[in-house]
Amino acid sequence: MDELAQVLASVRDEVVPNWSEARSDRLYAGVGQLRRRRRARRIAVGTMAALALGGFGYFRLAPPAGGEFAAAHIDGAHAPRTGSGQARVPASENSAAKSDVQQPTAAPRLRAHQRMRLADGSRVHVVSSDGELAVERNERAHIGLRLATGVARFDVVPSTQREFLVHAGSVEVGVVGTVFEVERALGRVRVGVREGKVRVRVGSALNYVSAGQSIWFDEVSAPEAAAFHAAGKARTQRARLTYPDRSSRPYAGRDETPRAAWRSLGQSGDYEGAYRLLAQGTAVEDDSEALMDAADAARLSGHPEAAAAYLRKVLRDHRASPVAPLAAFTLGRVLLERLGQPLEAASAFAAARTIAPQGSLAQDALAREVEAWSKAGHPDEAYQRAQQYVERYPEGRRLRAVQLYGGLLAP
Repeated sequence: MDELAQVLASVRDEVVPNWSEARSDRLYAGVGQLRRRRRARRIAVGTMAALALGGFGYFRLAPPAGGEFAAAHIDGAHAPRTGSGQARVPASENSAAKSDVQQPTAAPRLRAHQRMRLADGSRVHVVSSDGELAVERNERAHIGLRLATGVARFDVVPSTQREFLVHAGSVEVGVVGTVFEVERALGRVRVGVREGKVRVRVGSALNYVSAGQSIWFDEVSAPEAAAFHAAGKARTQRARLTYPDRSSRPYAGRDETPRAAWRSLGQSGDYEGAYRLLAQGTAVEDDSEALMDAADAARLSGHPEAAAAYLRKVLRDHRASPVAPLAAFTLGRVLLERLGQPLEAASAFAAARTIAPQGSLAQDALAREVEAWSKAGHPDEAYQRAQQYVERYPEGRRLRAVQLYGGLLAP
């Protein structure tokens, strides 16, 4: 045995502890107590951290003094995310905050250059410095946005099981899946599509904007929308009275079937089918309401030239008809917005005012006439009509646009 082994053997009895059963019990009891204390400490610290984070999230995302939510950025700068990367609105989990959850809150709003990922995975970006967008509904099956002003860009995830609507005043843009922009300024809305196709509804007018197109639409005032609705409802009711039972319509001759069919298709919303029959030579009754139905079928199926022809016939042959003011106003819009003929559009808007000077469309017709004269390169006429509008409607719905088009205000 070497020297080191001899030293270890000599001190072995001194380093081995003197264990007993009682000592072991005390040791185990102390270890258990220490573990319980550590567990309680961890729970307490975790609870305090959760409360602190919850309070921080609440103050970060709760409505500010103006009652609006802070916009959620895609990069997470303004709001926490769910596991899928979507921004979420904070939900209170303690009983003290439940009353706040039940109170109505303003829709989340995005302003200049802010971005947000929506519940369906689509993205929205407020592009302009004056932009303001409200997120009114943010659900996987229903997205509802409202553009107050400025320019916003939308990158929409394709889905046929979801409704995606963007409202800009009276202009509604419906989407299945595409990349597009919406701009709102001075009573007009521009829809520009980069990919796919969108549906644009303005009053009773339905249009489609495809990739590569950028089209301006004029907002429809409440009286104008009401006039379109009332005229359409009256024409539909008249058709029902004429043919109360669609399954047993009387057809006097061989050409009567398509004549009845095109109106039926148009009144059911199939404007392309209705116009297809008209383009094949189906006769249209020499009646103001039938001509208006034909104009709607042509206009809403993308054939503005044919629509203008039907509307001119209403004004030429049925000027005393109750729908004549609406025909003149609609003709003005088709000429100005779709055919690029502002000079003739100005005459059509003037006709709408002449036929019904106290009618619900008179104010809008005068405003649109100012715009038409301006775009036709007749600033003096635009200026005179603008002054007339200001005198008659000092608090008019289109006052600022009229002042700009008429040269009463600097742009």
